Amino acid sequence: MLKRATLFSVLAGLHAAGLYALDLGNTRTDSPPQPAPIVAILVPPQPEPVVAAPQPQQRPVKPVSSSAGHPAPLPPLRQAAPSSHAPTAPAVEPTQTAPAATSEAVKEIAAAPATQPLPPGPVVPPRSDASHLQNTLSYPPVSRRLGEEGKVVLSVYILPNGTVGELKLKMTSGFPRLDEAALEQVRRWRYVPARRGDEAIPFWYTQPVVFSLEG
Repeated sequence: MLKRATLFSVLAGLHAAGLYALDLGNTRTDSPPQPAPIVAILVPPQPEPVVAAPQPQQRPVKPVSSSAGHPAPLPPLRQAAPSSHAPTAPAVEPTQTAPAATSEAVKEIAAAPATQPLPPGPVVPPRSDASHLQNTLSYPPVSRRLGEEGKVVLSVYILPNGTVGELKLKMTSGFPRLDEAALEQVRRWRYVPARRGDEAIPFWYTQPVVFSLEG
């Protein structure tokens, strides 16, 4: 009886151990599996294959015959016979032409001397001493009091109407006051213009101006 009880206890313990082992196996089996790591690798792009462009197909050129470019000539027209009812144009009388110049007339024309321009006449210089011009010269009072005197020479460009167009000092008197007085007064003078024949012309004229205390 004791042996049976002991055997039963051993069997019960083995059974319990088997159940425990079974539960432990189930517990390990039911745990979710761990995902495997993902490894990415960069792959360089492959070059695309070169495809040659299709060549255009050339159409055969048909030879053109020479007769196609040049049509056949038309047959000549036949001239119809003149009709008896067609109007007739009046006859034209020949015109008489003028007689050609004789060789003697041609010789006379060729022997005639060519006209040459007449030489220009002598130039008459201008004048400033005409009474109707009323050109006066006044002595500067300061120069008279200081005893300044001398001769001023001016270059005067006289226009065809007798007025002074341009004035330059050609030679000084040695006193600026006398030079300025001569320039200022001669600029207002009037002249009888220079002439070539009957034509008044512009002319550069040398005009002396004398300042003297004795005069």
